[in-house]
Amino acid sequence: MKALGEDELALAFLAGRVSNLNASLAAIERDGADQLEEAARYLKRYIDVFRENLHEIVTQFSTIFLERPHTDGTQTGSVPIVRAHSHLLGEVAHHVIELLISVLNFTLPHISDPSALNTLLSQLSYCGSAFARIGLDFRSMLPTIFEQAVIAGVTKTLEQGSNTFSQRLKQRQKSHKLPALWLVVPEQASNPPMAPRPEAGPVNHLPPTLLSSYPPIAVLANVYITALNQIRLLAPANILSRLYGLFCTSIAESSLALLAYSKEVVASEKTKPRRTSIDGEDEQNRAVLAGAGLALLRALSPFVLSGLVHGVYARPLEEWTPPNIEAVTALQEIEKNWEAWLDGLGLLNHGAVAEAPGGEPAAPSEV
Repeated sequence: MKALGEDELALAFLAGRVSNLNASLAAIERDGADQLEEAARYLKRYIDVFRENLHEIVTQFSTIFLERPHTDGTQTGSVPIVRAHSHLLGEVAHHVIELLISVLNFTLPHISDPSALNTLLSQLSYCGSAFARIGLDFRSMLPTIFEQAVIAGVTKTLEQGSNTFSQRLKQRQKSHKLPALWLVVPEQASNPPMAPRPEAGPVNHLPPTLLSSYPPIAVLANVYITALNQIRLLAPANILSRLYGLFCTSIAESSLALLAYSKEVVASEKTKPRRTSIDGEDEQNRAVLAGAGLALLRALSPFVLSGLVHGVYARPLEEWTPPNIEAVTALQEIEKNWEAWLDGLGLLNHGAVAEAPGGEPAAPSEV
């Protein structure tokens, strides 16, 4: 049997080690760590296998093929050979790291637990730091990947919350259930609280007490608080403006859905047959609609946006300028549309009560 040359041995060594790495990674899935259903567990094990195998590939290959004793020119071809082997090792290491990055890009967006994302980032950072000693520091590639993962997680949470809110409005519209019977707590239905215009002042990290008077708005508030808590554990500085836009978009969509529902309720008053009912029923429902809309735009919206900027990112609000993006403009337009509609009904400054029953702050988990 013909002996292999040194180049062939080097290639065979790397091919064998990469094949062993692929087999080890495939074994993770066979052992029950599903890439999507248990994404965090899968990635943790994937990173461990990646770290152990790539470190062994580099160190063993370097010891066998690259660490040559210095001679006085007795091996004239050794320098070109070493350079070729170094290039070959670099190509393989680059390929293995690209595999990791590809898996991270695909799997991280499926992880909804922010603490798991934070743990994985720490694991990868330690791994990259260790690899820096052998010239394979990949930590500079991580920020963009984890920024996208955070954005994906927040987007999913906000979209689910907005969709649930919109579906609830459609169901109530279809069933013709009056706003006073579901949009406000019963004890506040006769005199629904109205949120005043937000004013500059100390930042309150507790949800406005007024929100507890409007259960559907309070449920929506919990969605936003959940999203803020997702970001709190892993808050990349570069994506603050994008996150601000996501929250503005979600608030605008929910506000628009509530405005459309409110207009439909008011329009239906003219088409209903004359009925015997308590006097002022239509006015009561209009007041509830006005209170809910103002609670969303004047109480919930400022609380959420200031919670993101000041609560999560610790930016002084007086130094913060909202980004000049379409989402911010859209929210401002919705606010104007709400106020114009309420003003046309004579409800913009209706009522003066601005506290929930009891006057006590509602805890975030109970909003």
